[in-house]
Amino acid sequence: MGRRFGETGEWGVRFNGRYQNGETPRDGNSRRTSLAALALDYRGRDLRVALDLISQSYHDNRAPTKYYLANYQGTAVPSAPDLKINATDPSAWSTEKMDSVQVTTEYDISSNWQIFAGAGQSRIAYDSIDPYEPLVDNIGTTKRSFTSYHAPAKKESYRAGIRGQLETGPVLHKMVFSADWYRNKISTLYAPALGVVPDGNIYLPAVPLALQFGQMQENSTAASSFRSIVLADTLSTLNDRV
Repeated sequence: MGRRFGETGEWGVRFNGRYQNGETPRDGNSRRTSLAALALDYRGRDLRVALDLISQSYHDNRAPTKYYLANYQGTAVPSAPDLKINATDPSAWSTEKMDSVQVTTEYDISSNWQIFAGAGQSRIAYDSIDPYEPLVDNIGTTKRSFTSYHAPAKKESYRAGIRGQLETGPVLHKMVFSADWYRNKISTLYAPALGVVPDGNIYLPAVPLALQFGQMQENSTAASSFRSIVLADTLSTLNDRV
């Protein structure tokens, strides 16, 4: 929903939202998603400003796991399990949350020239307890292990510039100069489950486990940064026919 305010409608607001929560067709699997987006803007004679705020999240509880044959010792691949049975441990889950903010602005310094700028930032946090269940024999036995993951990420970008037009004799120049900067950082931390985890079986519903995890350890960190400068001049003449 959205609406504009003010004598000339210079103020604007818009909101979008969504929420879903419930069971999926998969046995024992539930999912929750949410989204909220708020946009505010001002459109004056010379100045225009826009602000966007977005928050969204996703939670998946006991999603069916994948089975691996890396340590398989049987001579025949076991039959596929009944899809009505979710053999994934009830302790398994994953969640992701992202919050973003963006602001852009433009200002007319004359009838032909305009300066502009923008900035944005997003923060993402992914957390999960992931099972790893390789098949080991043809009766469906799995050697289960669990890992707790935490993966935070931060992204940000900035832009500023000027654009406009001028004439040199019969030639019209439409010019723009802008500078951009973008950087991000993504980290991954993990902690394996402590103690002995009992075997599972792809044909039997999992029994809830009281899992305990050690201290988080950093697995990897990736960071990147990009900068760019743009200068463009589009030339035309004869009322843009050439």
